[in-house]
Amino acid sequence: MKTAVMTALVLTFLSLPLSAADAQPIAAGKSVKINYTLSVDGKVVDKSPEGKPMQYVQGSKELIPALQEALVGLKAGDKKSVDLPPEKAFGKVREDAVLEVPKSNLPNEELKVGMVLASQTPEGEVVRATVKELKDNSAMLDFNHPLAGKDLHFDVEVVDVGEPAPGAAAAAAAPAVPQAPTASPKAS
Repeated sequence: MKTAVMTALVLTFLSLPLSAADAQPIAAGKSVKINYTLSVDGKVVDKSPEGKPMQYVQGSKELIPALQEALVGLKAGDKKSVDLPPEKAFGKVREDAVLEVPKSNLPNEELKVGMVLASQTPEGEVVRATVKELKDNSAMLDFNHPLAGKDLHFDVEVVDVGEPAPGAAAAAAAPAVPQAPTASPKAS
């Protein structure tokens, strides 16, 4: 009888989830999964899909650095609200990033104000621009990030912190931000 009680206690103990004290904190090189909601001017502009947390490697270029810094030390189950001014997010709006481009260098499709165009630099970097104004033979394109000049508010819940898969730290993805549909400029 004593053995049966001991076995039941051991099995119960082994089935308990790890306590918060045993959870790993977010630190450089750790694989992190978070649920997040991004709001701008009080409106939700992006959020992680239900049941599909965003995963990144702490210290990589996959997430806004200031947001990563704010999450250091948090553990699975922790929640935090983070406010980032433009300087710590996507920068201030730069007037020199608005350029007039001949329509002959743009896609043949019908251009509309607000449309987002994408192109690739010779180095392979994808560059996006928003059509700000249409003229007879040209278009004014804004190469600022869509969230430049905006204060960002994140509500974050840490889902998991662990060791990254081999090579995961080297795989850098674009920051998690809303992206408008794109059209590709034609090659010149």
